[in-house]
Amino acid sequence: MSQLNFLFERSSPLLPGEYLLGHAHWTVPMDLVSVRFTAFANSLEPTTLLMEINGAPTEKLVNVQPTTLGWLHSFVPLRFVLAANAEVRWRCLSGPSNAESALTLIGLNLMAAPAGEAVVPTSALSVIWVNGQERLPLFEYQPATRQFVEGSQGIASGRAEIENVPNFSVRIQGELAMQIDANRSLFINKLVAIGGVGTVESPRIEFHAGRQRWAALTKEGTLRVADVHETNPTEGADRFELFGNGQLSASLGQVLVAHQIEEPLP
Repeated sequence: MSQLNFLFERSSPLLPGEYLLGHAHWTVPMDLVSVRFTAFANSLEPTTLLMEINGAPTEKLVNVQPTTLGWLHSFVPLRFVLAANAEVRWRCLSGPSNAESALTLIGLNLMAAPAGEAVVPTSALSVIWVNGQERLPLFEYQPATRQFVEGSQGIASGRAEIENVPNFSVRIQGELAMQIDANRSLFINKLVAIGGVGTVESPRIEFHAGRQRWAALTKEGTLRVADVHETNPTEGADRFELFGNGQLSASLGQVLVAHQIEEPLP
């Protein structure tokens, strides 16, 4: 059994004492590896969620402290062993008491694997969508499988598509923005590597490790990275590994390392 994601969600305001929708249980012992949390902040008041097992509280918390109004996301390592057939739920322990200030549009992705098989990520690798009105976590990158998995079911629809094996490609709103071909060449329309990745261009996707932004890719195919090395990449679970013809052809971390880079897109 591979690493699994289980989604707990709630669209309406989350008030103290209320639960996210969903309850997870497995017939074998499981390692609960981590949580990726997404919500819309309607105020700057903090919220804390508590993990319950069979109705009993645990010490595992997700503490949410918005710094701005709007979309927020966080990553919390768990490293908790769940007994076979035990049930997991998430309850709001504390937070705003009025609906107008409470978190809404909540998605809590629980990553789990059979006990002893979990791959604990060294950082939270994710892909964020930005279009001037939205800032949403679209994909989680899973180093064990080299796959980009939707953070919430259907959230990427109409925004972006990412494939990795055998050939990496990115489409933003249906337009090809980046790809690696069968010859292991990475194609983009424009590469910008000037020490910073910030841009106001949108729509775009951003490649993140935790809160650190490593790269930005626009719909027009402009890729912004801090630095680039044109050489054979090395493997590592702390970076995005990108494939061409089923072979590791590029890696995206604090720098972009690629076997070969070509402009423009074919």
